[in-house]
Amino acid sequence: ADDTVIHGQLATQNFSSTPYLSLYFFPRVLGLFKFDDSLLHPCAELVSAKLGFYNRPICPDCEMSETIGFYGVNREWFPQEVTWLNAASNSLWDEAGLSTSDRDEVSIATMIYESVDGVDIGNVDLTVLVQEWIAYLRDNQTGRANNGVAFFQDDTARADFHSVDASNPTQVPYLELVW
Repeated sequence: ADDTVIHGQLATQNFSSTPYLSLYFFPRVLGLFKFDDSLLHPCAELVSAKLGFYNRPICPDCEMSETIGFYGVNREWFPQEVTWLNAASNSLWDEAGLSTSDRDEVSIATMIYESVDGVDIGNVDLTVLVQEWIAYLRDNQTGRANNGVAFFQDDTARADFHSVDASNPTQVPYLELVW
């Protein structure tokens, strides 16, 4: 899996190897997440796909955002190269910070928080999007390519999560697939 944030005020900086994902000051910081297609089985029938994030409580007095939208990404991006301005080192986004031609205009899912054994976990139902990725693997004339998801909040509250580079491997984001 790959994840990163892109930052409007640090428009040329890449954040792909940070151990956390911090979203704040909407719309200046957006998150990107992508899983490898090898997790997907084009011949199997997907029942559900749930993306899970572990909350990273760095600011106990800060309000946690409850309205994080997830949007399918419409073009390829490279984790080690992506910035606010570029999807890759030689490829600009249509508009800085992902235009609606670079991502879905309407969110495909919204994060829902739950507490499990005192740990806050954000869950997102991505079943419809992952089914589209699988359809594309079967026949690239249908579905859509797996370019991952963009995510950001609709308010000014913070959202902090452990990334795939988290120091505790039990707190990395995960995609739970039920076949």
